[in-house]
Amino acid sequence: MSSIKIRTTRLDGNTQIRTLISHPMEHGRSRDKTTNKPIPAHYIQVLTVYP
Repeated sequence: MSSIKIRTTRLDGNTQIRTLISHPMEHGRSRDKTTNKPIPAHYIQVLTVYP
């Protein structure tokens, strides 16, 4: 299950956004237990923030 925690801080008229995103990540070194084939890597690559 994915979850997102967001913290914001105002700095000199700007807003700093810090996120902690938990998701089911695969690093590309694991193998499928039934087929023994490598499980491809899966990372968060794009994060879009709208005002």
